[in-house]
Amino acid sequence: LPPGRMRARVVAVFLVCCWVFLVDPICAKPNPYGWSHIHLVDHFSDKDGFTNLLFRTGIPDNATNQFAYDDLAREFRKHADDAHVPFPDDYDLVDLCLLTSEIDDIKLEHDWYVAHPDLGTFQWWPLEGVSRETVEEGCRTVGIPPDRCPSEQPKDFTDADKKLLSLKFNTWTPDRLEEKLDRTHTMIHTRGKKPVIVFGHCECGCDRTGDFFGAYMIRYLGLSYVEAMKINESIPQRHIGYTHQVSIQWYCNKLRYQGDYRGNDCDDCEDFRCSDSVEGPRVTSWQMLMRWFHSPRRRFAWRVGVKKTGKLRSFPYRDRHGSLILWREGWQEPWRRS
Repeated sequence: LPPGRMRARVVAVFLVCCWVFLVDPICAKPNPYGWSHIHLVDHFSDKDGFTNLLFRTGIPDNATNQFAYDDLAREFRKHADDAHVPFPDDYDLVDLCLLTSEIDDIKLEHDWYVAHPDLGTFQWWPLEGVSRETVEEGCRTVGIPPDRCPSEQPKDFTDADKKLLSLKFNTWTPDRLEEKLDRTHTMIHTRGKKPVIVFGHCECGCDRTGDFFGAYMIRYLGLSYVEAMKINESIPQRHIGYTHQVSIQWYCNKLRYQGDYRGNDCDDCEDFRCSDSVEGPRVTSWQMLMRWFHSPRRRFAWRVGVKKTGKLRSFPYRDRHGSLILWREGWQEPWRRS
């Protein structure tokens, strides 16, 4: 290349590096998407003004890799005021962490609550969703032969097989979704010594969070499956992860077959996705790089950071943002799943 063009490229690379490492991290917002994904889901108030609230949000840390307690309190109060719901001055925070493989994030939250036991409690409720492998295991559990177990999509099953799988939903899914929903609803609608602010989150506040609160809205708020899914997709402005959409569909069918849901739209996947296709906004390599530098998570395979106790079976795969994740088995939990 001519010397002038080479110098121009060197200067351009230098300016990009300055932006990535110096300017952009300083100007970065404390939470790239979490606060914009906050949504008041449910609340309980009695005649004395005692109020419990339930929120969904993105990951509650900031650009300096700290738990953003003050930011959470400010945003929760703002959303409660916008909904004309009274917000208590003194309350306990209950953190429902739906993260799965983001070990650093889980430990960050856990350690913060250990250091501040007077401010709240931490519940680790990992949510995997329903994959093809999960449904195949469910078919084996309830005695459905493989040739009648075509996919993870409930719409692809015969009515008899779908009813059998749906009614046994709690026995073949590892997430214990219904148990967690019941516990959350009880927390919100029970008057304790102090009000509680309960919030559930994954990282984006979109997929695992959408799974949990989509099912909650169907079960306890009287929304239809389609209505709950439209709310789920309105928050990130994209489809939620397919395994989590399917999880909501199977739970919706469970409620329908046991008489707790009167709708007939649990299999209406056409407005969303009927197969695990790659849809929604694509992420460019530059966006992936920016997210990696801005995020204290840095979800790459070498960030294990836990003590192994048994055989570690792992394989890398790409998450919805294109980042590399390592699925881990056989590691010792420094905190306990509840």
